[in-house]
Amino acid sequence: MYNEYLNKSGADAIITKINQLAALPGASITSTNITNWNNKDKTQLMVVDRIANNSIALNPYRLYSLMPGEQINNTLTVTFNDFNTIPTGYAAEYALKFIAGTNFNLALPRGILWNGGDAPKWVTGHTYEVSIVDGCASYGEFYA
Repeated sequence: MYNEYLNKSGADAIITKINQLAALPGASITSTNITNWNNKDKTQLMVVDRIANNSIALNPYRLYSLMPGEQINNTLTVTFNDFNTIPTGYAAEYALKFIAGTNFNLALPRGILWNGGDAPKWVTGHTYEVSIVDGCASYGEFYA
């Protein structure tokens, strides 16, 4: 479905659509509110931000990641910005990508449920992607 956007003409089509949206009266286009840019579905562009320490406040529609090769040791405490301000009928995604270091633990706010019921057992040196949507957390684990 998105293969058309992987070439130059696809990228040009996206830029053209964003410029059209920005020209609408009262439009405010930012990385977190570009929606319906391809007239096919509601799609959010995701911005990558760096995890800089062991406590982070996540914004929706951003992927928070470490620098390549960095690991998080001990506990990473996560809070959410804008969690209670998502309009009815919409869901916001909060996303993390990290390499678990020594004694790693992910501390999420109370009330977040893990897919399968229990928080993962983090393995040192493995890469994880965690996605939280509508109060439910799921993850992928990657290793060589």
